[in-house]
Amino acid sequence: MNCTVVQYHPDFMYPPGETLKEKLEELGLSPHDLAVRLGWTLKHLRAVLRGAAEITPTMAGQLETELAIPAHFWLAYQKHYNNYLAAKALAETTWSHLVLEQGARRPLLRLLQRRFGSVPITVRDDLSALDVDQIENLVDVALAAPTIEEFARRLPAQAQVGR
Repeated sequence: MNCTVVQYHPDFMYPPGETLKEKLEELGLSPHDLAVRLGWTLKHLRAVLRGAAEITPTMAGQLETELAIPAHFWLAYQKHYNNYLAAKALAETTWSHLVLEQGARRPLLRLLQRRFGSVPITVRDDLSALDVDQIENLVDVALAAPTIEEFARRLPAQAQVGR
């Protein structure tokens, strides 16, 4: 028999403090009451409730004692939430980097097309190998070059490796 493992990757995840907040409401406890019982400051508990502070192993043990929710639940939840935040940050960084680079190439290609007509695919490929700063520096080269061939000759060396 084959067993398939399905991995779940949510688009959004609440911090463990949201579950803690729901449990407090269910028990009719105020954040102040729980903070006193746990020996925490109200400020710190509120930070946990809104996800601005993590639930540590010591805190998870205290929550288990006070609320009868196992410490491993809180720690696993915090771990999954941290992983979610890390993946989200990575995706946003990668996406914004891609948008920035693609956005920098587009105006340069339009400039080249207006000046020289068609842009050879080799020049397009060479531009895709360059970073944003290099592309920005090529605007002056594009304005000064008399032909697309001359522009291509002035491309940085790392762009022309495949030639």
